[in-house]
Amino acid sequence: MASIMIHLETAWRLMQPGGMFYGKISDPGDYYLGVIAPDSVNLDGFAEKEIRWAAHLRAKTPKQWYQNIGEFYQKKREKANHDFLLGYSVHNITDAAFDETLHNPIWAAAKKADTARTYESSNDAGWAECYRYDYFQQDKPWWVQDVKPALESAQARRINKIPAELIERYRLYLLDSYFGTLEKDFPKVVIKEMVWLLADYVESQCCKILSV
Repeated sequence: MASIMIHLETAWRLMQPGGMFYGKISDPGDYYLGVIAPDSVNLDGFAEKEIRWAAHLRAKTPKQWYQNIGEFYQKKREKANHDFLLGYSVHNITDAAFDETLHNPIWAAAKKADTARTYESSNDAGWAECYRYDYFQQDKPWWVQDVKPALESAQARRINKIPAELIERYRLYLLDSYFGTLEKDFPKVVIKEMVWLLADYVESQCCKILSV
């Protein structure tokens, strides 16, 4: 699963000229709020598997995971705020695509590149690498000029049993505190081009799953 800034950069990329959602998002704040919503369940500590999987519509295989997302989107699209629902769907498609393509290579490469450290869990090196990438996105134009201002004006709402209050707390945490929790070290594996290739793959899956 991707870190939050990888999620947001991917979602932003799909809104740019040539992207699938270019000119189709009425309220970017709602869209980006939907993008961060699934990860809000981990705000107070890594949530139990049942909670994480439900929030992400997750399944055992990518095929079933994509199917779950498509079914949820089609079921809710006439009732829910569409930009918010779209962002929520993009987050979950991105996680499925990330696990399918980048997770194992990044985690393996990060472990080899970070030999100076000893991690408690085999997963920690990969997460540390993604968080290093996140830290150095805080002054990038895509975040400063587009995504952050949109999130600053967004109004939280409930989705898929995730309370609006929890999403609101996560929104404020991301805007006010998140970068202060990250180490100030350059990423060793993850680069912008990798994230943009992920966005291309996410877009291909969105074309199959969503009708915008």
